[in-house]
Amino acid sequence: MDSGAGVFYQRIFSDKISGFINLGISGARNTDEIEYYDPYDQKTFIPGKVNRLFMFPLTLGVQYRIFADNIAETLRPFVSAGVGTTFVVAAPYEDGTGNQYDIFQSFGYANSYSRFGGFIGVGANFGSVSKSVMGVNARYYFIPFGGNGIESIKGSPINDFGGLFLTLSVSFLN
Repeated sequence: MDSGAGVFYQRIFSDKISGFINLGISGARNTDEIEYYDPYDQKTFIPGKVNRLFMFPLTLGVQYRIFADNIAETLRPFVSAGVGTTFVVAAPYEDGTGNQYDIFQSFGYANSYSRFGGFIGVGANFGSVSKSVMGVNARYYFIPFGGNGIESIKGSPINDFGGLFLTLSVSFLN
């Protein structure tokens, strides 16, 4: 499991419909990547690691409030959907001679890709509409890479960068 962060801008069009733009950042890796510690070199390493992968989904979406007439105004469940581009950055893990790159050093040798994708989701916002609002959201992203994918671990390319993303959001209204 990887963690990430992001920012968003939301515009309310009516009591039930709003639109938003969202930019996130997250790591991506194979599920069987395990980091080990070498006590002799005092370094961590991942056997077979080829690339450090990062993704930046930029999506434009719509959110539709459900049960608006049946639930209190401070609990606003919704469904959402969006489309956009995901930028994928593949930064090499080693320099070709077995020496591990520092994470910042590896960005100098990185390759970047962009892929079209989308998501569907459900969530709820909590709090007064006129003040700060907190929300939770579960989105399933569809981000196919195509071709042979990108290797994070040698021999195990990642062909789909999508999956379930759980988010916690805090917005400050003026």
